[in-house]
Amino acid sequence: ELIRHADTAMCFAKERGRNSLIFFSKELQEQVNAKKKIAEQLRGAMEKEEFILHYQPIISTRGNEIIGVEALLRWHNDLLGDLAPDVFIPIAEEIGLITKIGDWVLTQACKQNKAWQQQGYPGIVMSINLSFMELGLTNYAATVSSSLSDSQLDPQYLELEFTENTLMKDAKQSMVQLRQLNALGVSLALDDFGTGYSSMKYLSKLKLNKLKIDGSFIKNLPSSAIDIMTTRAIIALAKQLKLQITAEGVETAAQCEFIETCHIDAMQGYHFSRPINAEKFTRLLQAPTWQ
Repeated sequence: ELIRHADTAMCFAKERGRNSLIFFSKELQEQVNAKKKIAEQLRGAMEKEEFILHYQPIISTRGNEIIGVEALLRWHNDLLGDLAPDVFIPIAEEIGLITKIGDWVLTQACKQNKAWQQQGYPGIVMSINLSFMELGLTNYAATVSSSLSDSQLDPQYLELEFTENTLMKDAKQSMVQLRQLNALGVSLALDDFGTGYSSMKYLSKLKLNKLKIDGSFIKNLPSSAIDIMTTRAIIALAKQLKLQITAEGVETAAQCEFIETCHIDAMQGYHFSRPINAEKFTRLLQAPTWQ
């Protein structure tokens, strides 16, 4: 029992990085038990059709119309209730389910975007997030190609997002993978920019299409002089790299007005809409609430 407790503490210490010290406690064991319950329920979630995609619009700064949408995974379990992605996604990665879940997200997102086009709505870009495990798969480009073919979605209407930390886990392999994805004609976006540790050397070599400014920089605009300076520096860098720019986490009219003065391409956040199901998003396509 002592050895099991020590092993539990060691696992938590490893998650914090090197030179960490964790003492075993009752609370630690409760966290382990909670993770086990989530893992058990995750294994049957897809078969029980417990996953659903919600959609958040991406808005043009020029005309305030919807030019894109981000697909966001949601999970409701009868035993555990509603779980946030930041709770269950890391566990899905640990138990090896993330690629299976990611394939489902890709398939459903492509089908939904094609369905909107068939209903007569203007073509918009569908964005989905990649985990480091998906980006590390040697055949992931083939998976994307198959989903596009099955849904008959033109590659120009699909965008794949990944964070700096995801990218840098294996930078060389990531570059190989991104070149293959770029060859398919899909858009590539660097998400949550400014929160990771990507090298400028790698950024200049990647064939990216878009950079998304993390919401933590937008949160205190326009009152924070430091965040104004940082945001403008990120914008200047993106323009030097000839990338489109999207500001994430826009929640207020003041933030929106400031971003519009920065001459960037798009905005995303609660000021326009929270992530909503496909039916509600269809109504947004018919009549945007912010116009």
